[in-house]
Amino acid sequence: MALPAPALFTPEEYLEFEMKSLEKHELYDGYLIAMAGAQQPHRRIQTNLIVTLGNRFKAKSRECIPYASDTRVYVSHGRYFYPDVTVFCGKAIEDKWDNALNPDVVIEILSDSTASFDKNEKAAAYRQMPGLKQLVLVDSREKHITIYLRNSDGAWVETQYGAATSQISIADEDIAFEEIYESAL
Repeated sequence: MALPAPALFTPEEYLEFEMKSLEKHELYDGYLIAMAGAQQPHRRIQTNLIVTLGNRFKAKSRECIPYASDTRVYVSHGRYFYPDVTVFCGKAIEDKWDNALNPDVVIEILSDSTASFDKNEKAAAYRQMPGLKQLVLVDSREKHITIYLRNSDGAWVETQYGAATSQISIADEDIAFEEIYESAL
């Protein structure tokens, strides 16, 4: 006997479900994706990024704010994600469902269970967002970071960084590689 196909959610059904749910879910083309708890390296990297970026922005009086993974981002019709870190420079704009519409930078932290989806489907979806300037993929299993930066022509430039890298730039702030991975690996 065949199993029934999973029910697909419309964006409206998803948003109504999500508002009542005790757990977080992402939506990808009608499919709900339950958000699992993160391991210690993932949590540490996320904290390091939020604290480091927040301190840099404050020290330079920049109107940028990093938010943790409770910020749901509207990516495109049928695609809603909770990035691990979302940076807004200027006022964050939200729709009536509290979906963030205008992030400047999105950071996803890769783990065994999320790496493939984050690097492929999610990264491709994020790069379709017209206002997104930078997408950062931080591996929590090894010291490796991929940065996609939108250039002045609107094209995305991908750069890979490994353990030998001394610093990278996120949201126009130079950050030492060790600041990101401190106490994580």
